[in-house]
Amino acid sequence: MNFITGIDLSLVYRDALMIGYSQAYDVIINGVTVGGFTIAGGDDFLYKTATNSFAFAPITGPDDTVLFKLSSAPAGAVGNIGWPWDSVGSGFSINDEAEFASVPEPGTFSLLLGPAFAGLCVLRRKKQPRERERH
Repeated sequence: MNFITGIDLSLVYRDALMIGYSQAYDVIINGVTVGGFTIAGGDDFLYKTATNSFAFAPITGPDDTVLFKLSSAPAGAVGNIGWPWDSVGSGFSINDEAEFASVPEPGTFSLLLGPAFAGLCVLRRKKQPRERERH
């Protein structure tokens, strides 16, 4: 079973939000809010990068949905934060792990196979025809 334990963000945005205002976003994975971040307005219309990392209790997969949801924004005509869909520098990476079944140590196999092999030898010996002793 796969599970996610963290996410690293590097998201390019265009800042057209007026100075003194901000927009807040929730980071949601498989319906679970794992963190959030806030972007303060600079009103300079420049492209910038928001970076953040979140670690959290394992969230199971195998298919995962990552959502960046606007959680608060100023009312009125104060500009906005733009998220260009074709921005080369945007992305995120997920810290995922797979859970594997435990494998016995080699010594454990010898403990299991030794008696089984001895049992096979005894069965084989019983099935072999015996020669009669001659006097």
